[in-house]
Amino acid sequence: MGPKLDFYEVVSILPCDVVPRRLWGTQGVVVGRAGDDSGVWEYAIQAFADENCCWQLAEKHLRSEGRKMTKNEMYTGEVITVHVDPATGKGLTDK
Repeated sequence: MGPKLDFYEVVSILPCDVVPRRLWGTQGVVVGRAGDDSGVWEYAIQAFADENCCWQLAEKHLRSEGRKMTKNEMYTGEVITVHVDPATGKGLTDK
């Protein structure tokens, strides 16, 4: 069975033990998804109340709000370049 939620779909986060209580009932947007061979789907959710973090949540922890955002609403187009220092393995940005 395929995923019930689409990319950029707006969802509400249902009460669960995966996210802090402060996020229960708040909205976010689907920015990634992955399913296994048994048809179980999990989603990467960018919570509007927690823009510094994405949460991995199962379908049962999400409710569709019946609307989608566009890609342009989600991303500013800003780009950073990251290089890896071969000596240390650490990332270096050009900012």
